[in-house]
Amino acid sequence: MSIRVNTERLLLTEVNTKDVVSRTGLKKIHANFNNIYRKMENEYDQNPDDYRVRAGIVSLWIKMSMDALLLEKLFSKGIFLAILLIHA
Repeated sequence: MSIRVNTERLLLTEVNTKDVVSRTGLKKIHANFNNIYRKMENEYDQNPDDYRVRAGIVSLWIKMSMDALLLEKLFSKGIFLAILLIHA
């Protein structure tokens, strides 16, 4: 099992859901978006040299972006820049 998948599972456990793309998971994310995003952003910022952690978080952002409302919220928080910086 990859580190990216482990990172995803850890973050999903923190937000108390098993799947980002399920209807139940999306409802939980919508209901607690600011708190969930803050946790993800903190993990992202605290691991500047661990690209496996950052890739796990970006993977979750991508999955969350499948929902149009979450995509708008994520872009308003500046994830596009964070995704670009992971490759810099």
